Amino acid sequence: MKLSVGLLLLFIASPAYSCFVAPEHLAATADELINRTEEISLATVVRAEVSGDDIVYTFRTVQSVKGHPQSEFQVTGEALLYPMQAENFNNHTDQVFWDSKIGRITMHPDCKVHPSFSVGATYLAFLDQPYHTKSFEIINIVRGERQDKWLKYVLDRVGP
Repeated sequence: MKLSVGLLLLFIASPAYSCFVAPEHLAATADELINRTEEISLATVVRAEVSGDDIVYTFRTVQSVKGHPQSEFQVTGEALLYPMQAENFNNHTDQVFWDSKIGRITMHPDCKVHPSFSVGATYLAFLDQPYHTKSFEIINIVRGERQDKWLKYVLDRVGP
């Protein structure tokens, strides 16, 4: 009995154990993510400023993909700390990106995605919340060419 009560109190008191199962919006397929998002922008991070425990990233739109994103917009996130956060899955050609619901960023214990970015990098930004693990994928633009498979896929699904 004491053990049961102790475990119950542990789970109630600790926010780290608050999310056992990913919420439905994080289980969305790529097509569901594209369809449910009103504003998608190919954008470059131009500034990062500390705001309390968060980082406020300012983006400049390179190309409006869906909807009418502002020419500059901000996303609140966290610092870029882990190598996975800079992953682009070989320009999104790696099958693991397509076979699973993983992306560059992961779900935290609070069942939310807290994005992180690198100033100067370009991202395909799905701006509607709640964010998905694929909401902010790095897009490498080499010599003005956009060879990224994820970007091409989204552009194809959204259409002209």
